[in-house]
Amino acid sequence: MVLIALSLALYLVSLIPQGTVGLSEKDERTFAAQTFEITYTSYRVPLNPQLGVQIVIQTNGTLNIKAFNLNYTEVFGWLDERSPSHNWNVTLLEEFVVAHQESLVRDQNVPAGNTTFTYIPSKIENSTIIISNPTSTVVKWSYENKTITVIASPERIFFALMLTAPLGVVFSIPWVVTLLKHRRGTKRKDALPSA
Repeated sequence: MVLIALSLALYLVSLIPQGTVGLSEKDERTFAAQTFEITYTSYRVPLNPQLGVQIVIQTNGTLNIKAFNLNYTEVFGWLDERSPSHNWNVTLLEEFVVAHQESLVRDQNVPAGNTTFTYIPSKIENSTIIISNPTSTVVKWSYENKTITVIASPERIFFALMLTAPLGVVFSIPWVVTLLKHRRGTKRKDALPSA
């Protein structure tokens, strides 16, 4: 029964809405073919399990989004050294990924339409998010990114909920059976005529 109560508590925690910290950033632009840009960086305040980033993207083509556990200055320094003119193409991005594979924490394709990308790290980290247009066509896109606060990551709450609820039910079955047997026994004693 304790596990069932814990499951209900976790469910209630998952219903608490996320908050927004600071100002959101909005932009609308055209994304050239085979290029990329840095869209978000946590250079002022590192992200942590209670502080994440949410990016709402609207696009008419396919994009790719990568999150790195790297400070903006490290990313920009590496890119500026190899391309001082800021001619950032996907080939340079592939080289960057190979050189920083251990720091790549998320890699996701964004299809045409509306997509909400949420990243909440499992530990304190400086995050940099890069969005690229890997296609050979120009893509129009707009985005809004904001720093969000959460009590706990929804994925972690859901995982814990999926563990505790079934275990609570399984472990409660013997208790419920014993309780029902006891109630039936009490009813039978009450139904017997007294001598």
